[in-house]
Amino acid sequence: MTRFLYADPTPSALQVFSSRPGAVALADPSMAVQMGSEKGVWVNADPIPGCVVCNIGEMWEIWTNGLYRSTLHQVVHRSSNYRVSIPFFFEPNFDADVRPLAAALRLQEPKDRAEYRKPVVYGDFLMGKVGNNFADGKGKYD
Repeated sequence: MTRFLYADPTPSALQVFSSRPGAVALADPSMAVQMGSEKGVWVNADPIPGCVVCNIGEMWEIWTNGLYRSTLHQVVHRSSNYRVSIPFFFEPNFDADVRPLAAALRLQEPKDRAEYRKPVVYGDFLMGKVGNNFADGKGKYD
């Protein structure tokens, strides 16, 4: 058996952002932050023995029409031990039309279906998401 992920057992190493009213930061009170226009707190997601962490991405949120939500998360390495992570990203084709799946819509109450997630072409979504991560041109390979 190959073990691809070493989960750092250090408390507070993995955190998820919660903008839900009443969410409480369980560690450092300075963890209250603003992410863009959303106010919230970073909540510790400490390891639970025998469990696997799976972060849901934006496309899964669209496919499920919000039944599963994309998770804003961060890893804060607080230990002197090493940390190894080999993430696996499964993405649609660049030209894929991503929209809520009929099966997900059937699982929702009619009132919940009124707010459909907006369909996207994956490549357009991706370029919009990461396009601002880079300077606007005239670099070494332009």
